Amino acid sequence: MTTCHQPHIGYGIHQPSVYLIFFHDPHKRVGDYMILFQKIDSYYAFSAYIDEDNMKQNFGLLDLGGQSNDPCPNANLSWKTVNISEFDKLRRPQNYNSSFLQSKGIIYILVPPEVGLSNPKIICSDLVKQQTCATLNLPDQSLCFNSKEVCFRNWRGNPAVTYVLEEKLNTRVLEDYKTQKWADTIQIPMPFLKEQPSWNKKVPHINFDDDGEVFLQYWMVLTWWKYDPKLKQMCKDLSAQVRVPATLTSVKGMQSGKKERRAKRKGPICGLDGLFREVRHYCKDTSGTFTMDAMDMTTNLKKTVVENETEPDKLNEELDAARMDESYAHNLLEEWQIRVEELEIHAEKANHLEKSTSD
Repeated sequence: MTTCHQPHIGYGIHQPSVYLIFFHDPHKRVGDYMILFQKIDSYYAFSAYIDEDNMKQNFGLLDLGGQSNDPCPNANLSWKTVNISEFDKLRRPQNYNSSFLQSKGIIYILVPPEVGLSNPKIICSDLVKQQTCATLNLPDQSLCFNSKEVCFRNWRGNPAVTYVLEEKLNTRVLEDYKTQKWADTIQIPMPFLKEQPSWNKKVPHINFDDDGEVFLQYWMVLTWWKYDPKLKQMCKDLSAQVRVPATLTSVKGMQSGKKERRAKRKGPICGLDGLFREVRHYCKDTSGTFTMDAMDMTTNLKKTVVENETEPDKLNEELDAARMDESYAHNLLEEWQIRVEELEIHAEKANHLEKSTSD
Protein backbone atom coordinates (compact mmCIF):
# COMPACT_ATOMS: atom_id res chain seq x y z
CA MET A 1 0.00 0.00 0.00
CA THR A 2 1.43 3.36 -1.00
CA THR A 3 0.42 6.98 -0.52
CA CYS A 4 0.62 10.12 -2.58
CA HIS A 5 -0.13 13.72 -1.72
CA GLN A 6 -1.68 16.31 -4.01
CA PRO A 7 -1.49 19.81 -2.44
CA HIS A 8 -4.84 21.38 -1.55
CA ILE A 9 -6.75 18.49 -3.17
CA GLY A 10 -6.47 15.27 -1.21
CA TYR A 11 -4.65 12.04 -0.55
CA GLY A 12 -4.65 8.94 -2.67
CA ILE A 13 -4.51 5.54 -0.97
CA HIS A 14 -3.58 2.96 -3.54
CA GLN A 15 -3.80 -0.79 -3.24
CA PRO A 16 -2.87 -2.26 -6.63
CA SER A 17 -5.23 -5.23 -6.43
CA VAL A 18 -8.21 -3.06 -5.48
CA TYR A 19 -8.52 0.61 -6.50
CA LEU A 20 -7.42 4.18 -5.86
CA ILE A 21 -9.32 6.43 -3.44
CA PHE A 22 -8.85 10.16 -2.89
CA PHE A 23 -9.54 11.65 0.54
CA HIS A 24 -10.41 15.30 0.92
CA ASP A 25 -7.78 17.44 2.62
CA PRO A 26 -9.53 20.28 4.51
CA HIS A 27 -6.29 22.08 5.37
CA LYS A 28 -3.86 24.19 3.40
CA ARG A 29 -0.76 22.24 4.21
CA VAL A 30 2.92 23.11 3.91
CA GLY A 31 5.78 20.66 4.38
CA ASP A 32 3.49 17.65 4.76
CA TYR A 33 5.00 14.36 5.91
CA MET A 34 2.89 11.21 5.79
CA ILE A 35 3.33 7.70 7.19
CA LEU A 36 1.07 4.73 6.47
CA PHE A 37 1.15 1.93 9.04
CA GLN A 38 -0.81 -1.04 10.32
CA LYS A 39 -1.71 -1.85 13.90
CA ILE A 40 -3.60 -5.05 14.74
CA ASP A 41 -6.12 -5.38 11.87
CA SER A 42 -6.49 -1.73 10.93
CA TYR A 43 -4.55 0.57 8.64
CA TYR A 44 -3.76 4.14 9.66
CA ALA A 45 -2.38 7.21 7.92
CA PHE A 46 -0.40 9.65 10.09
CA SER A 47 0.20 13.16 8.78
CA ALA A 48 2.56 15.79 10.21
CA TYR A 49 2.02 19.10 8.44
CA ILE A 50 2.36 22.86 8.76
CA ASP A 51 -0.93 24.75 8.50
CA GLU A 52 -0.52 27.51 5.93
CA ASP A 53 -2.87 29.84 7.83
CA ASN A 54 -1.10 29.91 11.21
CA MET A 55 2.22 28.18 10.27
CA LYS A 56 1.82 25.80 13.21
CA GLN A 57 2.90 22.17 13.30
CA ASN A 58 -0.15 19.91 13.36
CA PHE A 59 -0.77 16.19 13.41
CA GLY A 60 -3.60 14.20 11.89
CA LEU A 61 -4.69 10.57 11.96
CA LEU A 62 -6.89 8.74 9.47
CA ASP A 63 -8.33 5.36 10.51
CA LEU A 64 -8.61 3.43 7.26
CA GLY A 65 -10.00 0.26 8.85
CA GLY A 66 -10.07 -2.74 6.53
CA GLN A 67 -8.79 -6.28 6.76
CA SER A 68 -5.75 -7.74 5.09
CA ASN A 69 -7.84 -8.94 2.13
CA ASP A 70 -9.65 -5.59 1.75
CA PRO A 71 -7.32 -2.79 2.88
CA CYS A 72 -9.08 0.03 1.02
CA PRO A 73 -12.06 1.61 2.82
CA ASN A 74 -14.65 3.94 1.36
CA ALA A 75 -13.90 7.60 0.75
CA ASN A 76 -16.21 9.00 3.45
CA LEU A 77 -13.59 8.96 6.20
CA SER A 78 -12.17 12.16 7.67
CA TRP A 79 -8.95 13.18 9.38
CA LYS A 80 -8.85 13.32 13.17
CA THR A 81 -6.66 15.96 14.79
CA VAL A 82 -4.04 14.51 17.13
CA ASN A 83 -2.79 16.57 20.06
CA ILE A 84 0.79 15.86 21.14
CA SER A 85 1.27 18.37 23.94
CA GLU A 86 4.86 17.30 24.62
CA PHE A 87 5.79 18.36 21.10
CA ASP A 88 4.54 21.92 21.67
CA LYS A 89 6.49 22.09 24.92
CA LEU A 90 9.76 20.97 23.35
CA ARG A 91 9.61 22.43 19.87
CA ARG A 92 11.71 25.47 19.09
CA PRO A 93 9.49 28.21 17.57
CA GLN A 94 9.64 28.45 13.76
CA ASN A 95 11.74 25.27 13.55
CA TYR A 96 10.13 22.59 11.42
CA ASN A 97 13.06 20.19 11.12
CA SER A 98 11.58 17.42 13.24
CA SER A 99 12.11 13.84 12.09
CA PHE A 100 9.37 11.21 12.21
CA LEU A 101 9.60 7.44 12.38
CA GLN A 102 7.04 4.68 12.85
CA SER A 103 7.74 1.31 14.40
CA LYS A 104 5.16 -1.24 15.56
CA GLY A 105 2.38 1.33 15.77
CA ILE A 106 4.40 3.85 17.80
CA ILE A 107 5.35 7.20 16.26
CA TYR A 108 8.80 8.48 17.23
CA ILE A 109 9.42 12.22 16.82
CA LEU A 110 12.95 13.60 17.03
CA VAL A 111 12.39 17.18 18.18
CA PRO A 112 14.93 20.04 17.93
CA PRO A 113 15.62 21.54 21.35
CA GLU A 114 14.51 24.88 22.72
CA VAL A 115 17.16 27.56 23.01
CA GLY A 116 19.42 26.71 25.94
CA LEU A 117 18.91 22.95 25.83
CA SER A 118 21.97 20.96 24.79
CA ASN A 119 20.15 17.85 23.65
CA PRO A 120 17.09 17.16 21.50
CA LYS A 121 14.33 14.84 22.67
CA ILE A 122 12.54 11.85 21.19
CA ILE A 123 8.79 11.70 21.79
CA CYS A 124 7.23 8.23 21.67
CA SER A 125 3.49 8.41 21.04
CA ASP A 126 0.80 5.78 20.59
CA LEU A 127 -1.44 7.55 18.08
CA VAL A 128 -4.23 4.97 18.22
CA LYS A 129 -4.60 5.40 21.99
CA GLN A 130 -3.65 9.09 21.59
CA GLN A 131 -1.22 9.13 24.47
CA THR A 132 2.48 9.84 24.86
CA CYS A 133 4.35 6.78 26.05
CA ALA A 134 7.74 8.30 26.82
CA THR A 135 10.11 11.20 26.18
CA LEU A 136 13.71 10.12 25.64
CA ASN A 137 17.14 11.71 25.39
CA LEU A 138 19.54 10.85 22.60
CA PRO A 139 21.97 8.10 23.66
CA ASP A 140 24.97 10.42 23.35
CA GLN A 141 24.47 13.62 25.33
CA SER A 142 27.09 15.42 23.23
CA LEU A 143 24.94 15.18 20.10
CA CYS A 144 23.18 18.34 18.99
CA PHE A 145 20.32 18.27 16.53
CA ASN A 146 21.37 18.82 12.96
CA SER A 147 19.59 17.20 10.05
CA LYS A 148 22.94 16.56 8.35
CA GLU A 149 24.73 15.26 11.43
CA VAL A 150 22.04 13.10 13.10
CA CYS A 151 19.73 10.76 11.18
CA PHE A 152 16.68 8.87 12.38
CA ARG A 153 16.32 5.42 10.77
CA ASN A 154 14.71 2.02 11.22
CA TRP A 155 17.15 -0.74 12.12
CA ARG A 156 15.60 -4.22 11.81
CA GLY A 157 12.23 -2.93 13.00
CA ASN A 158 13.53 -0.65 15.76
CA PRO A 159 14.24 3.10 15.67
CA ALA A 160 17.91 4.03 15.52
CA VAL A 161 20.00 7.19 15.70
CA THR A 162 22.93 7.43 13.29
CA TYR A 163 25.81 9.91 13.43
CA VAL A 164 29.47 10.21 12.37
CA LEU A 165 32.24 10.33 14.95
CA GLU A 166 36.00 9.83 14.52
CA GLU A 167 35.69 8.67 10.89
CA LYS A 168 33.13 6.03 11.82
CA LEU A 169 29.41 5.72 11.18
CA ASN A 170 27.81 5.06 14.58
CA THR A 171 24.34 3.56 14.96
CA ARG A 172 22.53 3.35 18.30
CA VAL A 173 19.37 1.22 18.28
CA LEU A 174 16.52 1.81 20.72
CA GLU A 175 15.68 -1.67 22.01
CA ASP A 176 12.89 -0.66 24.39
CA TYR A 177 11.38 2.81 24.67
CA LYS A 178 9.60 1.89 27.92
CA THR A 179 12.87 1.25 29.76
CA GLN A 180 14.79 3.75 27.58
CA LYS A 181 17.31 1.02 26.75
CA TRP A 182 19.76 1.70 23.91
CA ALA A 183 21.81 -1.12 22.41
CA ASP A 184 25.58 -1.01 22.05
CA THR A 185 26.99 1.14 19.26
CA ILE A 186 27.23 -0.47 15.84
CA GLN A 187 30.16 1.05 13.94
CA ILE A 188 31.15 1.16 10.28
CA PRO A 189 34.65 2.55 9.54
CA MET A 190 34.81 5.22 6.86
CA PRO A 191 38.53 5.81 6.14
CA PHE A 192 37.72 7.66 2.92
CA LEU A 193 36.66 10.64 5.05
CA LYS A 194 40.33 11.58 5.11
CA GLU A 195 39.93 12.51 1.46
CA GLN A 196 36.99 14.79 2.27
CA PRO A 197 37.66 16.37 5.71
CA SER A 198 34.82 18.88 5.25
CA TRP A 199 32.38 15.96 5.29
CA ASN A 200 33.58 14.47 8.55
CA LYS A 201 30.31 15.08 10.43
CA LYS A 202 27.71 14.68 7.71
CA VAL A 203 25.75 11.46 7.87
CA PRO A 204 25.85 9.65 4.51
CA HIS A 205 22.80 8.32 2.75
CA ILE A 206 22.07 4.94 4.36
CA ASN A 207 19.49 2.22 3.96
CA PHE A 208 18.92 -0.53 6.51
CA ASP A 209 16.98 -3.66 5.61
CA ASP A 210 15.39 -6.26 7.91
CA ASP A 211 18.25 -8.72 7.40
CA GLY A 212 20.80 -6.30 8.77
CA GLU A 213 22.25 -5.35 5.41
CA VAL A 214 23.37 -1.75 5.15
CA PHE A 215 23.75 0.24 1.97
CA LEU A 216 26.04 3.23 2.41
CA GLN A 217 26.54 6.06 -0.09
CA TYR A 218 29.14 8.67 0.78
CA TRP A 219 30.46 11.26 -1.64
CA MET A 220 30.90 9.12 -4.78
CA VAL A 221 31.63 5.85 -2.98
CA LEU A 222 28.95 3.17 -2.68
CA THR A 223 29.50 0.30 -0.22
CA TRP A 224 27.49 -2.54 1.30
CA TRP A 225 27.82 -3.88 4.84
CA LYS A 226 26.20 -6.79 6.62
CA TYR A 227 25.50 -7.13 10.33
CA ASP A 228 26.88 -10.28 11.96
CA PRO A 229 24.59 -11.08 14.95
CA LYS A 230 27.21 -13.42 16.44
CA LEU A 231 30.02 -10.90 16.39
CA LYS A 232 27.56 -8.01 16.91
CA GLN A 233 29.46 -5.91 14.41
CA MET A 234 29.38 -4.88 10.77
CA CYS A 235 31.31 -6.88 8.17
CA LYS A 236 32.13 -5.29 4.85
CA ASP A 237 30.85 -7.04 1.75
CA LEU A 238 33.89 -6.65 -0.50
CA SER A 239 32.08 -8.19 -3.46
CA ALA A 240 29.63 -5.29 -3.62
CA GLN A 241 31.49 -2.01 -3.82
CA VAL A 242 31.14 0.55 -6.58
CA ARG A 243 32.91 3.83 -7.14
CA VAL A 244 30.87 6.16 -9.31
CA PRO A 245 32.98 7.55 -12.17
CA ALA A 246 33.99 11.11 -11.31
CA THR A 247 35.47 12.24 -14.62
CA LEU A 248 33.53 13.64 -17.52
CA THR A 249 35.13 11.15 -19.87
CA SER A 250 34.00 8.16 -17.82
CA VAL A 251 30.54 9.54 -17.16
CA LYS A 252 29.98 10.54 -20.76
CA GLY A 253 30.81 6.99 -21.77
CA MET A 254 27.60 5.89 -20.06
CA GLN A 255 25.47 7.77 -22.57
CA SER A 256 23.85 5.80 -25.34
CA GLY A 257 24.77 6.60 -28.95
CA LYS A 258 21.32 8.07 -29.51
CA LYS A 259 21.67 10.45 -26.58
CA GLU A 260 25.16 11.46 -27.71
CA ARG A 261 23.86 12.27 -31.20
CA ARG A 262 20.98 14.25 -29.73
CA ALA A 263 23.39 16.11 -27.45
CA LYS A 264 25.59 17.00 -30.43
CA ARG A 265 22.60 18.31 -32.39
CA LYS A 266 21.52 20.51 -29.49
CA GLY A 267 24.96 22.01 -28.97
CA PRO A 268 27.37 22.01 -26.04
CA ILE A 269 25.07 23.41 -23.34
CA CYS A 270 22.22 20.99 -24.12
CA GLY A 271 24.82 18.27 -24.34
CA LEU A 272 25.91 19.06 -20.79
CA ASP A 273 22.29 18.94 -19.59
CA GLY A 274 22.00 15.47 -21.07
CA LEU A 275 25.30 14.50 -19.53
CA PHE A 276 24.28 15.50 -16.03
CA ARG A 277 20.92 13.81 -16.44
CA GLU A 278 22.94 10.69 -17.12
CA VAL A 279 24.89 11.24 -13.89
CA ARG A 280 21.64 11.50 -11.94
CA HIS A 281 20.14 8.44 -13.64
CA TYR A 282 23.31 6.48 -13.01
CA CYS A 283 23.38 7.33 -9.30
CA LYS A 284 19.64 6.68 -8.96
CA ASP A 285 19.85 3.32 -10.72
CA THR A 286 22.83 2.35 -8.59
CA SER A 287 21.66 3.52 -5.17
CA GLY A 288 17.87 3.54 -5.44
CA THR A 289 17.71 7.17 -4.34
CA PHE A 290 19.54 10.35 -5.16
CA THR A 291 20.63 12.55 -2.26
CA MET A 292 20.63 16.32 -2.18
CA ASP A 293 24.36 16.26 -1.54
CA ALA A 294 24.92 14.27 -4.75
CA MET A 295 22.59 16.60 -6.65
CA ASP A 296 24.46 19.65 -5.33
CA MET A 297 27.71 18.02 -6.38
CA THR A 298 26.54 17.45 -9.97
CA THR A 299 25.06 20.96 -10.12
CA ASN A 300 28.36 22.48 -9.02
CA LEU A 301 30.21 20.27 -11.47
CA LYS A 302 27.90 21.40 -14.24
CA LYS A 303 28.43 25.05 -13.30
CA THR A 304 32.19 24.56 -13.36
CA VAL A 305 32.14 22.87 -16.75
CA VAL A 306 29.80 25.49 -18.24
CA GLU A 307 32.12 28.23 -16.98
CA ASN A 308 35.09 26.39 -18.45
CA GLU A 309 33.27 26.15 -21.77
CA THR A 310 33.56 29.91 -22.16
CA GLU A 311 37.36 29.64 -22.18
CA PRO A 312 37.52 27.92 -25.60
CA ASP A 313 35.17 30.62 -26.95
CA LYS A 314 37.58 33.32 -25.81
CA LEU A 315 40.50 31.41 -27.27
CA ASN A 316 38.62 30.99 -30.55
CA GLU A 317 37.99 34.75 -30.70
CA GLU A 318 41.67 35.44 -30.10
CA LEU A 319 42.59 32.83 -32.71
CA ASP A 320 40.23 34.41 -35.26
CA ALA A 321 41.73 37.83 -34.57
CA ALA A 322 45.23 36.42 -34.99
CA ARG A 323 44.20 34.75 -38.23
CA MET A 324 42.78 38.06 -39.50
CA ASP A 325 46.04 39.79 -38.63
CA GLU A 326 47.95 37.02 -40.36
CA SER A 327 45.73 37.30 -43.44
CA TYR A 328 46.20 41.08 -43.52
CA ALA A 329 49.96 40.70 -43.21
CA HIS A 330 49.95 38.06 -45.95
CA ASN A 331 47.94 40.33 -48.28
CA LEU A 332 50.28 43.23 -47.50
CA LEU A 333 53.27 41.03 -48.27
CA GLU A 334 51.76 40.02 -51.59
CA GLU A 335 51.17 43.70 -52.41
CA TRP A 336 54.80 44.57 -51.75
CA GLN A 337 55.97 41.56 -53.73
CA ILE A 338 53.91 42.76 -56.72
CA ARG A 339 55.35 46.26 -56.36
CA VAL A 340 58.88 44.87 -56.21
CA GLU A 341 58.25 42.83 -59.35
CA GLU A 342 56.86 45.94 -61.10
CA LEU A 343 59.92 47.97 -60.03
CA GLU A 344 62.21 45.23 -61.30
CA ILE A 345 60.43 45.33 -64.68
CA HIS A 346 60.71 49.12 -64.81
CA ALA A 347 64.38 48.89 -63.89
CA GLU A 348 65.00 46.39 -66.69
CA LYS A 349 63.24 48.64 -69.21
CA ALA A 350 65.24 51.65 -68.01
CA ASN A 351 68.51 49.73 -68.30
CA HIS A 352 67.55 48.49 -71.78
CA LEU A 353 66.60 52.04 -72.90
CA GLU A 354 69.81 53.47 -71.48
CA LYS A 355 71.88 50.85 -73.33
CA SER A 356 70.06 51.52 -76.61
CA THR A 357 70.64 55.25 -76.27
CA SER A 358 74.36 54.85 -75.64
CA ASP A 359 74.67 52.71 -78.78
